[in-house]
Amino acid sequence: MQNLFGSIQRSNETSTIVMRRTIKTSPQDAWDAIVTPQRCARWLGVVSGDLQPGGKYRITFDDSDPTALVEGEVLRCIPASELVVTWQAPGDEPSQVTVVLLPAGDSTELLLTHSGLRAASSDTGHAAGWQVYLDQLAAGLEVNDWSDRWSAWGDLKRAYEAVAGMQKDD
Repeated sequence: MQNLFGSIQRSNETSTIVMRRTIKTSPQDAWDAIVTPQRCARWLGVVSGDLQPGGKYRITFDDSDPTALVEGEVLRCIPASELVVTWQAPGDEPSQVTVVLLPAGDSTELLLTHSGLRAASSDTGHAAGWQVYLDQLAAGLEVNDWSDRWSAWGDLKRAYEAVAGMQKDD
């Protein structure tokens, strides 16, 4: 059974969140769900812009909240393999999100790394959010269940806080 819990590493002024998923689908199908606006809207948010290197993009998470969005630039885009973007929410410093897709038999290994997060206080919320998003993506791709899983966010955030507290005690 795969561990769906991600990790948070804090060093100096920034944090890095790392998430892994093995999803029973092809790398091409996973890629399409990440970069095709209609499919991405089912698990992450409404994407607009140019998802080519140097292109600018915007992801809107909630149309009723003008601050529920991120914007950035595509730094690298290798179809069905790797996407690297800058990631900036209103009022936040820019960070970087990297998604790598690797074939794993009849599945795809997805590795998501969100690096350069400045506010340590947001680490656990970001980790819980990415876990919810990747749970939604995996369920959608594997069993066509695109239902909203955000009700789990609060419990996940508390679980990440508990782990972070234990790591501080070590």
